[in-house]
Amino acid sequence: MLDQGTGSERPHRLLDVNHISKWYGATCALDAVTLQVASGEVLGVVGENGAGKSTLMRILAGVEKPDAGDLIFNEHSGYWSNPEEARRAGVSILYQEPKIYPKLTVLENLYAGSMVRSRWGLLDWPSMQKAAQVSVRAFGLDPAVIGQRMGSLSIGTQQMVLITRAVHTDCRLLILDEPTAILSHDESQRLFQAIHTLRNKNPDIGIIYISHRLRELMGFVHRAVVLKDGRVAGLLSADELQEDRIVQLMTGRLEVSRFTKPHGKRDHPQDASAGVSLTVDQLTCHPFYEKITFMLRGGQITCLYGLVGSGRSEVALTVFGGLQAQSGTLRINDQKLVVKNPRQAIQQGIAYVPEDRNQQAIFPTLSILYNSISAAEPSLSVHGWVRPAIERQSAQNIQQRFRVKLSNFADSIMTLSGGNQQKIVFGRWMSTHPQILLLDEPTRGVDVEVKEEIHETIRLLAQQGLTILVVTSDLPEALNLADELLVMRQGHLEGRLVGDQMTEERVIRMALGYSAEAEGHVVDH
Repeated sequence: MLDQGTGSERPHRLLDVNHISKWYGATCALDAVTLQVASGEVLGVVGENGAGKSTLMRILAGVEKPDAGDLIFNEHSGYWSNPEEARRAGVSILYQEPKIYPKLTVLENLYAGSMVRSRWGLLDWPSMQKAAQVSVRAFGLDPAVIGQRMGSLSIGTQQMVLITRAVHTDCRLLILDEPTAILSHDESQRLFQAIHTLRNKNPDIGIIYISHRLRELMGFVHRAVVLKDGRVAGLLSADELQEDRIVQLMTGRLEVSRFTKPHGKRDHPQDASAGVSLTVDQLTCHPFYEKITFMLRGGQITCLYGLVGSGRSEVALTVFGGLQAQSGTLRINDQKLVVKNPRQAIQQGIAYVPEDRNQQAIFPTLSILYNSISAAEPSLSVHGWVRPAIERQSAQNIQQRFRVKLSNFADSIMTLSGGNQQKIVFGRWMSTHPQILLLDEPTRGVDVEVKEEIHETIRLLAQQGLTILVVTSDLPEALNLADELLVMRQGHLEGRLVGDQMTEERVIRMALGYSAEAEGHVVDH
C-alpha cells in the first residue's frame, strides 16, 4: 500500500489537480475539483452519470481545457494543447466507448499516429511487429492477432487490443474509463493480471480507474475519489472502500439493498395472457448461433445471459431483423413472423435497444429533440407533416417519464452524460408503444442510480403486460431482473433456469459449459 500522506513536496507525486472548474454555458460540470495521483498508485474514480468524471478525464487527456484551476503533471505545470501533446508527455487514455480503425490490422491500430521509422525514413515494420507481439502477449492475446483486421475481432478482443495500445508506449499515467464494461469475466481477469504485470515492470506508472462496478474497485485500487454534481464528495482509503459508504457518497443514501435486490423481483409476474408471446424455434444464424429455441411470455422478464462470443446479442438482433437466420422460425401468438429488416420488426410492434449506444443507438451530430422522437416520427405526423409543438411535447414526455437531466432540447445529444443518453434511447423506443421489447445491455456504462431507475422501469413495463427480453453479460443484473434466465455458450442454448434454480454458481457453470446437462437444466425443446 502506498503512503498517502499530504506532503506536496514528496518526489513520487505524479499528478496534482488543483481546484479545476469547467462550465458549459450555465451548467457547471466541474466545481473546484482537487485530487492527486502518486507514482505507482491506482486511484479509483466513481460517481453518478453527470458527476463530472468524463469531463475531468477529457481535461487530463488534453481534449478540453478547464476554465479555472491548474494541473501539475510529472512536475510540469500547465494544460495540454491537444491530445497528442498529452500522449507525448506520457498520458494514455482508454475511453468507455473506444474508437477503432476496423479496416486496418491490429498492428496498424497499435501504432496509429506513432509509426516507427528506420534511419532511412522508411516504416520499420519488423521492429513494430516484434514490439507488438511482446505487448499483446502480456495481455494474454495470441501474437498472431496483430495481422488480423480490427473489424474482424470480437468486441472483447478489440477492447483488449486498445488497452494494449494505451500501454505499449512510454506511458506514465494510464486512464481507464470503464475498461471491463464490455469484457467477459475471463477477459476482465486477464485485464487485471495485465495491469498487475504492467505495474511490476513499471512501478512508477500511475493509474486512474473509472468504474461503476463498485465491487471491482475493492482490493484493486489504493484510494477512491467519489464525485457528485461536479464536486469531490469524498476520498476513501482502501480500508474505507465499503459499498455502503461509496453509495452513500454518490447518492446521499445508505440503502445499498436497493441496488442489490435478490431475484424474485416482482410478487406477481404476469402470465402469457397478459400480452403477446414470441416463440423462437430452432433458429440458426451461422457463425453466431445454432438451433436456438425458447419462448418469451407476455408480462414476464426473460434474461438471456452469456459471456462474450456466446451469440446472445446476435439472437436479439435477428429477432429485430438486423441479421437473417438461415433456418428456424419466429412466431407471435402462434402466427409466423417474418422480419427481413428492422422496419418490418417495428411495424410488428418490436423495439430494440442495442448494445453499443454510440455506434448503434444515437445520432451524435443531431439534437436531443431529434434523438428523442426519431423512432416515433411516423406516428407523430399528419398527412406527412409533423408540427414542432407535437415533437417537443413527445420529447418532454420522455424527459419527464425517464427523468432526463438536460438544459435544452436543441443541444447535441453528446452534451448529455452516458446515463441520460441511455434514457433518451430507452424513451425513444417506448414512444413507439411496442408489444415486444428487446434490451441488449440496457445498463451498460451507467451508474447505480440510473441502473436501478432502468430496472424499475423494466419491471413496471412487465407488470403492464409487455413481453421483455434482456440480453446481458452482467450476472447480478440477470439474477436481479429475471423471471426466467436463459444461458448461452458458444452459440448454443445451455439451459433455462427459474426461481431458486437461478444461482450465481449454477449460471456460471452453465456459461462455461461445466456439466449443465448433468444438473438437468437443459431447455426443453
